[in-house]
Amino acid sequence: MVINRLSIRDIRNLHAVDINPCKTINFFSGVNGSGKTSVLEGISLIAHGRSFRSHLTSPIIRFDCDQGVVYSEVIQCDGTIVSIGVQKERKGLTSVKVNKQSARQSSELARYLPIQVIDADSFSLISGAPSIRRKFFDWLVFHVEHPFLALWQRYTAALKQRNSLLRRGKITYSDLEPWDAEMVSQGEQLHEVRARTYSYFKEAYEQLSSLKVWDNETQNIDLVYKRGWSEEETLSEALKSSFERDLKSGTTHIGPHRADLWVRSKGRKVSDWLSRGQQKTLVVKLFLSIAEAYSKVKGTFPVFLLDDLPAELDKYHREELLRHLVNTGGQVFITGIEVDDLTQYLDKEPSTLYKMFHVEHGTVTERKS
Repeated sequence: MVINRLSIRDIRNLHAVDINPCKTINFFSGVNGSGKTSVLEGISLIAHGRSFRSHLTSPIIRFDCDQGVVYSEVIQCDGTIVSIGVQKERKGLTSVKVNKQSARQSSELARYLPIQVIDADSFSLISGAPSIRRKFFDWLVFHVEHPFLALWQRYTAALKQRNSLLRRGKITYSDLEPWDAEMVSQGEQLHEVRARTYSYFKEAYEQLSSLKVWDNETQNIDLVYKRGWSEEETLSEALKSSFERDLKSGTTHIGPHRADLWVRSKGRKVSDWLSRGQQKTLVVKLFLSIAEAYSKVKGTFPVFLLDDLPAELDKYHREELLRHLVNTGGQVFITGIEVDDLTQYLDKEPSTLYKMFHVEHGTVTERKS
């Protein structure tokens, strides 16, 4: 997929933006606070119906406006063009249209424009809570396993009912059995699609790890998919054996909603011994791996949004990341790269490979290379 046109009106400090991005690399420069990241937020809106920076609607709308609008034309793999429009109102309403028809769910957008975002928050992937890694991995499951979304929705609906009964207290296990049966039915299928997807992801990760561009310390890292309950029990058995503990705390402690992607070396958490810089390098490798796995199944790469790259990676790993992304042929949007840094890297590349944009006073203008 490729964004062929991007129009942004009144999103944060962006007033009127209308650009035709390059099909490969797009750089956005400008002083701090000029709105570079807001361009990426606009892309996030048409991909998810929300910003990757905040779930709050009000701050994303320009301070003196009642609404903000993002419009895009996205070229699909078969060459068709899909138009996507998202309107955010200050009072909280969101309108989403695909090819001028109202979309029922924001999840529809992700099918037309799969994106991956690497920003400062991405580097909590290793040291952060399991929910962060679960969300990261489930992005791939959602895109390569069509049944995933419906399975997840049915599972979480049953989980919500089970937790409601647990919080009520003074119940027996038989009261939970109808919801446990539904959780088992959906949960075991969830595990199957996750396990299948994990095999694609692990293969892509191992292939990337074999490249010599990575630090030695990050080449010997093991990934382990943990399904969310003991390997020694079925999900049905695990739910039953966890009943007393769950009843005491009022919540369900095991199941696919507790799945995790362990990142370990010799049984140790890598966050305990890798340096901050090495952790960042490893996170980039994980993001590239998930994109490679997506490509193997779908035949195309997701769109990458890289926010404030120099602040997160040193020059060597920055260039290696750019080189890898260029080789994939996918579309990339980058902020925070200094012009001199770009010139050194792109000096030998054809000018058709990239476009440079300058963000200032609420507008975005293309800079001629």
